[in-house]
Amino acid sequence: MNNIRQKISNFNKVKVNHLSDGYWLVPSFFKIFSPKLTGYVIKKAKTLEELVNFNDFQKKELIFNFNGDHNFYNFNILMKLRQIDFRLDIKAVLKKPDDAIFIFFPVQNCKIVLDKQSLKLIYDGIIPFFSKEYYSNLAFYQRENSAKLQNNDVFKGFFWRRNGFEEIYVKSDS
Repeated sequence: MNNIRQKISNFNKVKVNHLSDGYWLVPSFFKIFSPKLTGYVIKKAKTLEELVNFNDFQKKELIFNFNGDHNFYNFNILMKLRQIDFRLDIKAVLKKPDDAIFIFFPVQNCKIVLDKQSLKLIYDGIIPFFSKEYYSNLAFYQRENSAKLQNNDVFKGFFWRRNGFEEIYVKSDS
């Protein structure tokens, strides 16, 4: 159980500036002052796919931090790169009431819920980039954890938050 908890808590955050001429990988504050010049080099790619492939991001669990994603363009590309069949459309999001949610299952038994707060984070550029294995571990952890809780709370889903996915439970009526 602790091994699974460690797997779902082990991810990195990557800052990326998306400008009209491409994507710029921004080094962390500490790498700017690194004695090695390679730690300071800002890497540029023409497309997001190129940036992901060049840096082997497919092999990592990441949270991307873009300078906004106002049409969910980057979110949709990242979902496609992870072969997750889910897309957000800005028009559909704007038509929904504030309390509406979007639900998708990246893998079986792993319910991801995007509420207003989740959509706002994605709109602001805070985007998950997790593998299907990560989502499988997330679902497994939830099943094991809820079996130990021994209460009647009902699992509602994993909600996207700034620091990863959060399990949400609601009190059952019984």
